[in-house]
Amino acid sequence: TKEGYFDYDGDFEVVDENIAVNFQMTPDDTYAGHINPYLAEAYSYPNPFSDHTRIVFSLVQDSPVTFTFYDSNGRIVHRIENLMFPAGVNEYRWNGRSTDGALLGEGMYFFEIAIKNTIYRNRLLILGR
Repeated sequence: TKEGYFDYDGDFEVVDENIAVNFQMTPDDTYAGHINPYLAEAYSYPNPFSDHTRIVFSLVQDSPVTFTFYDSNGRIVHRIENLMFPAGVNEYRWNGRSTDGALLGEGMYFFEIAIKNTIYRNRLLILGR
């Protein structure tokens, strides 16, 4: 097996060989169920955090977004619904507090981004409180 990489133009270059493989990518709906038509990417930083974190996400189109934060037992600790965001890169800053403003303790939490019929989930870790 040879190692290689795809360059910017879509050519596959084999390392230490003089072989070029050209291919053309075409639309294929085989995996259409796995492609998210609304949310291109999402992540949080800093993570772990002590004071606040930012949930950064990229939308394909203008959309209302719902954020839900859960503790490690699956209980909702913070939720904000239907905030409108434009297409492109956006962020939501969370201060590690519950919906009623109580400071949450150290530990593992989960965040969920809901956009239309799509849900994205990931972990958060609060440390140093």
